[in-house]
Amino acid sequence: WNKFDMKGGSKMLDENFLKAVAAKQDIIIDMTNMSEKSRKGKLKKLTEDYTKSAVVFVVPDNVLQERLKKRAEETGKSIPPFVVNQMARSYQAPTKAEFDRITYVK
Repeated sequence: WNKFDMKGGSKMLDENFLKAVAAKQDIIIDMTNMSEKSRKGKLKKLTEDYTKSAVVFVVPDNVLQERLKKRAEETGKSIPPFVVNQMARSYQAPTKAEFDRITYVK
């Protein structure tokens, strides 16, 4: 991750997203969008004819910790506990005002 050009990657994501909207293609955004604000920037770019669906993965804390540990061991990429805690505190569940459909996966 320290070698990845995040600014360039974000620009490419935005460009491809807008092309997909213009072409009326199905779009899946696989990102950790923890707040309404972070989702709003993407959702406002969609036209009215899109059906907006959110999929929320509900992961118990012990499972999350196990996955983070395994990821760090296998890839060398670790997420410090303070970052995980900060993300958990900033979480705002998706609402019907944002999405047409919301699915919770346990």
